[in-house]
Amino acid sequence: MIDLYDDEGAFLETKTMDLAPWSNQQFNKIFGDYAPTDGYADVRSDTADAAYYCYGSTLDSGSSDPTTIVPVIQ
Repeated sequence: MIDLYDDEGAFLETKTMDLAPWSNQQFNKIFGDYAPTDGYADVRSDTADAAYYCYGSTLDSGSSDPTTIVPVIQ
């Protein structure tokens, strides 16, 4: 599950994703319904001992060059 928040910490919505073992998926424009906005996503699983890796990226509006947004573990 991916909980989306705006830049002030207000909850926006939860998106869900099912992942099979050793698989990968992505969301495009995850904040698209709230644009323009700054915000963050909390990624979590209801599966005990689930292991996963996530990261974000953003595109420069002029050049479309991507920038990786690394996760912060809390």
